[in-house]
Amino acid sequence: GYDAVFVLGSDEYYPRFGVRRAADLGLECLYPDAANFFFVTELRPGGLNGATGLVKYAPEFARL
Repeated sequence: GYDAVFVLGSDEYYPRFGVRRAADLGLECLYPDAANFFFVTELRPGGLNGATGLVKYAPEFARL
């Protein structure tokens, strides 16, 4: 039931799987210095239509 998957990682590794930079779609990461390493891919065509703004991680990630 999810529309997209976000990945924070290698800019050499993930693009080979068709992910796009989230910033190119108007989506921002919580970590501004990581914008070049923040990617997204749609799981459902059109799932990100009209989506913009800050992407927040689930609270569990704040504990890491």
